[in-house]
Amino acid sequence: MSNAIRSLADRVASKLVPQVRAGACCPPDPFYQYRCTGGIAYRRRCSQNCGCSTFCGPWEQIGGCA
Repeated sequence: MSNAIRSLADRVASKLVPQVRAGACCPPDPFYQYRCTGGIAYRRRCSQNCGCSTFCGPWEQIGGCA
């Protein structure tokens, strides 16, 4: 009887809990990209998802550069 209940509970849980594939992800730590244009330094914050696609925010001015 307890095996039947356990089996039923496992089947119900498998329908309720989303299935996730295990896989290696890129590092989740955000990082900055920098550029110097016309003597002005800019940076933007970027991060990567598990597909290793990079997503970045807008460029923001952070000072001068040579």
